[in-house]
Amino acid sequence: MEGLNRDQPASLTPYFWSPGWNSNQSLQKFQAEVDGPLKGGPAGVRLIQSTKRGAARKASQSHLELAPENWLLVPRYRVHGSEELSVQTDEIAELAGAASIALGPVDAKSLDVVAGDGLILTHAGISLSLEVIIIQRVANRCVGYSVGYQTTLGLEAGMQVTLEKDPSWRRREPLLIATDKTRPSPLLTDRGGANA
Repeated sequence: MEGLNRDQPASLTPYFWSPGWNSNQSLQKFQAEVDGPLKGGPAGVRLIQSTKRGAARKASQSHLELAPENWLLVPRYRVHGSEELSVQTDEIAELAGAASIALGPVDAKSLDVVAGDGLILTHAGISLSLEVIIIQRVANRCVGYSVGYQTTLGLEAGMQVTLEKDPSWRRREPLLIATDKTRPSPLLTDRGGANA
């Protein structure tokens, strides 16, 4: 009923259980030797290391140098569109929308783009023109790209790319200005007064 929880990579083992055993007691059945590594290989990277003084955080992030013209690609997953089956159905593909790239407001201003504009992303022979989305949480010098879309399959997290504004980009939706007035007319705001 619970499924066979055996012969899989340790990183994919959701729990340790064996018939007739409590989970703490059954752990030794999944180890290569008592108090040794798991049979399926290492379960992953340990982020917090236990020491005699308490927990110590491991510093695994190294500093990355970017050339002035380069930007760092980071993945941007979407509920609809990023996993392999969601775009196989027309209705869900419509919800997913088109692939895009996300920039923070400071970087968007430096590139002189607004939401809905197009940017040409270039890396080692790959050249894509994608719509810009402005998101506050995107870090400076980083570009979030839509993962799982047909147009972005050649992109990988960690790539360094160059960006330039696409002069031939056509917006999907027009950029509309609702009014050119800076404040409402007194005639429209004074109801029942001398102007009525």
